[in-house]
Amino acid sequence: MSRRSNRQIGIDWEDDVKQFFRGLGFNVVDGGDNFRPGGKPIDFVAGMGGSNVLFIGECKTKQELGRKYLKKDIEDFRKKTINAIKELSTYRGGAFRNFTHFVLLIVTKDIVWTEADKSALRSPLNENPLKAEEFDQSLVEYYDSIKEELSEDISRYHLFADFNIKFHSAESLEIPAFKNKINGFTCYNFTVTPQKILPYVTVARRQARKKEYYQRMISGSRCQSIINYIDNKVPPLFCEGHIIPGNIIIATRFNTEIEDPEFENKEIGDSELVKLKLPNQYGVFWIVDGQHRLYSYSKNSTSRPQRSPTSNDRVFVTLLHQSNVAQQRQIFVDINDKQKGVDACYIIDIAGEADPTSVLGIISNVIKKVDTIDKVEEVNNYFYNKIKIPSHGLSNSRKFSLTGLKDVIDRKKLILPKISTNAAQNPFFRGVDRRTLNRINEAINQLAKSLALFLSIAINKDEEISEQTGESAPYGISSLLNSRVKEGLIWVLVALYERILVATQRKNRGKIVKPTKEDFDNYITPIVDHLREINSQEKLLEFLNTAGLGNRDNSVRRMCSILVAKGFREFDFDDLDFEINDIVQSTEELEGELRELINYVISKIHENPNWCKGKSTDILPGGIYNSLLAKAKGDIGRNPKYVTEGKLYKGLDLGQINDMIIKENNWKSFFSEIFVVGGDKFKDVSQFKEAIHLLGLYRNSKDHSRVDEEERRLIKSPAQKNIARGYLNIFKKISENFSGTEVVTETEIEDST
Repeated sequence: MSRRSNRQIGIDWEDDVKQFFRGLGFNVVDGGDNFRPGGKPIDFVAGMGGSNVLFIGECKTKQELGRKYLKKDIEDFRKKTINAIKELSTYRGGAFRNFTHFVLLIVTKDIVWTEADKSALRSPLNENPLKAEEFDQSLVEYYDSIKEELSEDISRYHLFADFNIKFHSAESLEIPAFKNKINGFTCYNFTVTPQKILPYVTVARRQARKKEYYQRMISGSRCQSIINYIDNKVPPLFCEGHIIPGNIIIATRFNTEIEDPEFENKEIGDSELVKLKLPNQYGVFWIVDGQHRLYSYSKNSTSRPQRSPTSNDRVFVTLLHQSNVAQQRQIFVDINDKQKGVDACYIIDIAGEADPTSVLGIISNVIKKVDTIDKVEEVNNYFYNKIKIPSHGLSNSRKFSLTGLKDVIDRKKLILPKISTNAAQNPFFRGVDRRTLNRINEAINQLAKSLALFLSIAINKDEEISEQTGESAPYGISSLLNSRVKEGLIWVLVALYERILVATQRKNRGKIVKPTKEDFDNYITPIVDHLREINSQEKLLEFLNTAGLGNRDNSVRRMCSILVAKGFREFDFDDLDFEINDIVQSTEELEGELRELINYVISKIHENPNWCKGKSTDILPGGIYNSLLAKAKGDIGRNPKYVTEGKLYKGLDLGQINDMIIKENNWKSFFSEIFVVGGDKFKDVSQFKEAIHLLGLYRNSKDHSRVDEEERRLIKSPAQKNIARGYLNIFKKISENFSGTEVVTETEIEDST
């Protein structure tokens, strides 16, 4: 296989750096062996129309340098820029004549800087008074991340701020403000259009490699959630403007005066009215707290949803003048660590009044209603005044979690027109107009009464049996309500209620009816009997595993199996077929193996290690790329480098795996050798596609809404189960035999000849 020369590696790095500047909006980019103002080649220059700043750089890679130290290269670069700058104004027809401010960069890749190297950037040099600046691939990635999460403009503002660059325009931003002196701090409070102040602010992010910096990397997904609040609130909180209540805290970055000395200050109450006149420089201020709130006003990313800034946008700002970085860092820590966050139960509670037609608002009001019902159909409501709802009081007698009930009602879609299991119609919310509050309240009342009745019958049934037999079961429902697994028990019971809603419709031949008291009594008795027969902690945890939501779903399946065994055929759901469950589990494992195989083949054999580390390519189609981005939203929020680390492929599902593998070039060049040619494999590409399709039906059967009735009947048939197991065996053999050596690339063939 051919290898790039060290010289070519260096040229490629120069091209990457030039492309980086172009990506930030620089439209005057040049450099290379043929770019010789002053007689010697300059690796790159980067500037933009309307600005007087030109970056001039030298690019070095570890392979190209061939030694440990940069000192000599730095000195040579600083010397040769003297004549280069002198000739630039007339070079290439005067294309660079408007640039008067020059920033020298040494841009490295895979090189560890020594103290001697860093000293050479700024040490006195008779031939050139201009200092140089350190820059490397981690900073390229850092500014690229800001561009990706926000916009090229914001990333460029940060770059200019980090190199202390002034505005080319002489105009200043003037802001009226209230001034106070508190505990030795000078504070200013004002309101400003966010788009106007953006060039003046930057963020002390730790990814900028300054250990004294304290902020986290910006998250585009967090900005997007704020954008949704600003632009999509219905009805809007502020009809004529877009305002986020709460101050953004900023601090002056330089020891500079910001008040207009010609303005006559006025004392008003405890404050002083002043006029701020900001210096014409990028990054005058640090954002100490509130970067996501500020940047969401101007979010204009090409990879995420965009918004259009309006003339009515405003932010409230508190400015700390002449504080040092240590003080700012301490304020940041105090706000984000020592200040206690709002408990989720308060948010859920408040949503019922603040936004009663939203999903969270409806769930909140259902739970509140359950807490206030004392009796349903002559059955005492066990949950009356027992749920921890702040607005209902928080006495010790309240032992059930508001957040736990919210999670299961939300997950099981009990307040939507269709609930989870088989996408069945919800008898309470079917056809309810979300804008009609009266109809919503009626549905809430009906659902709350039904839930309270069901849960109370389940709990009372256990107590009735105990009274009749004179024996309390060691692991009956009553005893579990006083143990550490009570939240898991309630979660499982509410999830079983979702199955009962569907079973009731099945029993009534598809009619959308509500369960009756008799239904609950009949269905609950076998469950209570089974729980009472459990006589060990080990068996209890096997039946009622509270370690995670998925395990609780398994508990619900066991309950449904008990009901089927007792003759209630309406509980014969797909996920009770353990043969299907085995195929689903094996298919999920196969899905993971195929993802890794695709990554291995394209990265190693295809020799394209960056295929999934950036935007869509010929290998990674745009449709799949955008889908993977959406799936990885949470992962990207937790790790901004998730994409650049090449992890996006981990979201590929079976359908997308099929599309990647059978792409004409991929299949012909690589994957046909793996899946069809030679050995005990598939007959042809058609059989491979059929295998993926059939296994995909089993895989999707976990999400009932993704498999229709005809497909459901198909995957239940013994013949199709046998075919699916056969396909899984073929994949298993291929996986066991694949070593990555059987595929020969065209490059290797050429090299061998």
